[in-house]
Amino acid sequence: MVDEFSFLSIMAIMLVLASIASIMFSKLRLPAIIGYLAAGIIITNVWGMPEGIEGDIIQILSNVGLVLLMFAIGMELNIKRLKQSGGFTIMVAAIQLPLVVLFGYVAGSLIGLGAVESLFLGAIISGSSTAVCTIVLRANKKIPKDTADTIILVTVMDDIGQVIILTMLSPLLVGDSPTASGTIWLIVGIVVFMVAAIVLGLLFIPKFLNWVGEKFNREILLITALGMCFGLALLSTYAGLSMAIGAFLMGLITSQCDKADEIERDVEPMKNTFMAIFFIDVGLQVQLGGALSSLSLAFYIYIVFLVSKTISVFIAYFIGNKSVKTTVVSAVSLLVMGEFAFIIAKTALEAKIIDSELYMAVIFSALISMIMLPMLSGKSVEGYEYIKKRTPKPIIAGVERLEVARSEFYSRIVFSTKSVKHVKNRATIVYAGIIAIVAIEIVFYMYGHLVSSALISYLELGARAADNITLLINLGVLIVPTSAIVMSLKVIDRILIEGEKRKRGHYMEGDPDALSAYSKFIGISNLLLILIIDFFILLIVPNPLPIWDHLSIVATGLVVLIVIYLLKHARKP
Repeated sequence: MVDEFSFLSIMAIMLVLASIASIMFSKLRLPAIIGYLAAGIIITNVWGMPEGIEGDIIQILSNVGLVLLMFAIGMELNIKRLKQSGGFTIMVAAIQLPLVVLFGYVAGSLIGLGAVESLFLGAIISGSSTAVCTIVLRANKKIPKDTADTIILVTVMDDIGQVIILTMLSPLLVGDSPTASGTIWLIVGIVVFMVAAIVLGLLFIPKFLNWVGEKFNREILLITALGMCFGLALLSTYAGLSMAIGAFLMGLITSQCDKADEIERDVEPMKNTFMAIFFIDVGLQVQLGGALSSLSLAFYIYIVFLVSKTISVFIAYFIGNKSVKTTVVSAVSLLVMGEFAFIIAKTALEAKIIDSELYMAVIFSALISMIMLPMLSGKSVEGYEYIKKRTPKPIIAGVERLEVARSEFYSRIVFSTKSVKHVKNRATIVYAGIIAIVAIEIVFYMYGHLVSSALISYLELGARAADNITLLINLGVLIVPTSAIVMSLKVIDRILIEGEKRKRGHYMEGDPDALSAYSKFIGISNLLLILIIDFFILLIVPNPLPIWDHLSIVATGLVVLIVIYLLKHARKP
């Protein structure tokens, strides 16, 4: 039992030390979060915890901070404001988040981490800090305001994306080897909870809060909103999710009520206090005795983050038709790990997904990124000009040709509103298909052995036969997203050709019979293309079968698809 003196002692030590440390780091133009982390590191390694203080007390206070932090983040993501901001920032986050997760997964696998650990490493490094980016960009007067505002909104989209990633990874928090049926029911429960929380929440809760705000004072409104926040956080734990996700969803729902600004202002002081305790608790987990062994890993993680974030932002901004200068400045200004790095890392540590060494490496790499960002962002404009002057002319010419090709691409699809909409829809399908393929292969890589074991047990098959059937099932599942990708790319190609013809002024309709024969030919070639793509995917993803088994399975799939295709078209007159 914690006595009053011990509790007051640790609260005083934590908050006073965090205050002093954050003031010192603020003088160095570094975010206060570093001060909170430093306070926790000092307490656990130098000062020591007062007698009578149990870890559970700090954990409870830290969880309160986590819930309030996620509630506040959700409140900032006002859906009406997001609609007004346009689709560019959503597109940037949608492209760069999965790419960074993939980079992190590969980087983790290269240093011997397991599949689950590697996935969590990718999730940890995927986002950028809204708070740190805002502080740094507001102090940097060299970056145009519209560019800075876009960068900040991209970090907001990162927050939403990381909530989605954490939700998708929640089934893995139950352990490295959950049963197949247990995993399926957990996923179903999560989906039902998320849909019910968002749909029912948006239908009723904003109206209820509006009624409370009109009938009662701000104090009662605040207590009502916080009660709902902690209530949904509790329900999310029953659904197998982190409490952070429930709090975030309630913040997002609450942001739709008329009194959202008042609630946000009233929550701010409480959130700041308990958020400090959350980050102090993160620092308390760092033991400096093993810090040296984690430093090399921390620099490795930081380099992976640096490279993956830069490449992915470059790709996203290029697709978004932004200039090279804006792309460079934006990419450099996003090179700081977000608050979710700590949240996901702490969640994974508590679930024993990652060990203390990897956890400390993540904390140190996040600190490195926070320390480096002001210097990198402050010199981004000068750095771009310096690099541009000293870049060989052939490279500059190549970049300019790429920009011209990009401009021509966009000019071909804007001949009508309908064509632009078609290209956007098909591009979305291509993106979703790629994400689906990656997710399918990760699932089969992690749980394919369970399918093979079930086939061996229930059908009494040999190991190789079971593996072949599992691979055939994998192929059958892959055909759906691969087909969607191939067909969507064909549609985009036809729109581009049509746009080019209209642009040159000699648009002509093709002969119907010729077009019918051509479409049949393209149909068969599409089958071949789909199977070839899936063959290489199955070949790349590790499995126990030799290449000849892959070829026979793909050939079997091809024969089946061609027979289905011919039977389908034979019925048509």
